[in-house]
Amino acid sequence: MSKTYLLPLIAFLCIISTTINAQFSHERCGYALAKSQMTQMHPDYKTAVLQTFENAKQRNQQMRSVQDGEENPTVFRIPVVFHVVYGNETQNLPDELIQSQLDVLNEDFRHLNENASAVREIFEDRVADPKIEFYLADTDPDGMPTTGITRTETSVESFFSLLALFTPGELDKMKFTADGGKDAWDTERYVNIWICNLSFQGTPGVLGFAYPPTEAPNWPDGSIPDNSNQVSGVAIHYEAFGRNSPVAGQLAGFADEGRTAVHEVGHYLGLRHIWGDPPPNPLDPFATVDGCPVDDGLEDTPNASSNSQPQDPANLPTCEELFEKNTCEMDEDGDLPDMIENYMDYSIEACQNMFTKQQTGLMRSMLEIARSGLLQQIEGDFTADATTVYINDSVQFTPETVNALTYAWDFGDENTSSIYTPKHAYTEAGYYTVSLTVSNPNTSLTEEKIEYIEVIDTTMIDTVDTNISLLLANDLRIFPTPIQDGFLYIESDLSKADLMIYDVEGKVVYTEKSTALTEKTLNLQGLSKGIYFLRIQNETGSHQQKILVQ
Repeated sequence: MSKTYLLPLIAFLCIISTTINAQFSHERCGYALAKSQMTQMHPDYKTAVLQTFENAKQRNQQMRSVQDGEENPTVFRIPVVFHVVYGNETQNLPDELIQSQLDVLNEDFRHLNENASAVREIFEDRVADPKIEFYLADTDPDGMPTTGITRTETSVESFFSLLALFTPGELDKMKFTADGGKDAWDTERYVNIWICNLSFQGTPGVLGFAYPPTEAPNWPDGSIPDNSNQVSGVAIHYEAFGRNSPVAGQLAGFADEGRTAVHEVGHYLGLRHIWGDPPPNPLDPFATVDGCPVDDGLEDTPNASSNSQPQDPANLPTCEELFEKNTCEMDEDGDLPDMIENYMDYSIEACQNMFTKQQTGLMRSMLEIARSGLLQQIEGDFTADATTVYINDSVQFTPETVNALTYAWDFGDENTSSIYTPKHAYTEAGYYTVSLTVSNPNTSLTEEKIEYIEVIDTTMIDTVDTNISLLLANDLRIFPTPIQDGFLYIESDLSKADLMIYDVEGKVVYTEKSTALTEKTLNLQGLSKGIYFLRIQNETGSHQQKILVQ
């Protein structure tokens, strides 16, 4: 064991040993320890993780540039398997608690959490919906139906110990059946989450840990750990699992909202702690290291000197008190407070409520370049903002997809596009079949809509079908055509007439009876773009006219 590895472990052990009596006797997240141990076994691992992080950042920036700032609108929906490894019935958590944890993941990774609106105003413009959803796997690696939950009884008292601190690989014992745990399901196709006892001397030693992605196909052998396919995933201490767990113990009120798993899945998808994890001082491993000069690699998470973990379980601060934490001065963004509401901090879970835009972009890019095997299912559909238009009118197409990474549009007029949400103008009249093919590295799907778009040549439209007596007897003027601002105006000396507007399918969309038409304004802002028919009728005759809403 090298000296450079021993010092971080001494500092970590100090955290554990000095907090047993009066403070929280746990390290909130074992992310740094897990990475350190993996680097000891595989010296190139740290470089691989850093390179994957930079690749994901660059991909996100490039994709936004190609799409002129537009983000891929697809939802990423990925399968999860929960491995419950228990030593007694208290640790054998019920299905209901597991479902609550799945609910929390889906709420927080869609920014649908109950406290989403509690983001402070200063950070409101930095919040994003990651559009990542999770579902219990319904098919196991052998193709058999499953509930997405496995249960393994173990004789291992705790999977966290002093040996785990000093011995690389020891921290992952819950991930191997031979070591009293449960072998991972195919880690390229499933998010494996192990729930087990990670206590230390009767109190939580670490609440969870996860390995970030690595993706280095062109690097030398040994760059990526040989066992990464066996240990990739998330491990959670059973007392920190689920929402309002009845077995939360001393974590109640602090880490009982299910956000330990949210935090660790963030690591699994490539996010770092927002204070940057500054390395310990090699000359004084017990000294506090200022994290302000250290960055998490993202610009929209303000620097912080340290995490926001409360130390006294008997005197937890309120969210408002935590909001006062401001440990670094920001030259570029001004003096911003610490972002304690971010899931990648250590603050009280009830105070956490958001991922930033750049965190969201990074996680989604990681799913595209390093975790794409999780995107097993694919769904694709699309809509248009108008299906009946005039020549040269633009049609906006919007996809509705799941797990789509590429888009191939065929507009039916020998024109195509790979833009996520393209606009297209047709230059000739006719009916056009539109198709969209979506794909990812695992599968593809084509959705085709026959004669979906009708394009009309305005010079060919017979705009008037009228009773001559009504037209001649009354100076009737209808304008503008086409309608662009949502209002249609009628001028006539008719003192009484019935009005009706119906669509191309004959459905009445507007009606008004016995109204004077001297200076009549019709508010049609609620109508979609397309072709409609206006009918005016009274006892002397009728007038019918096609109108276009643009």
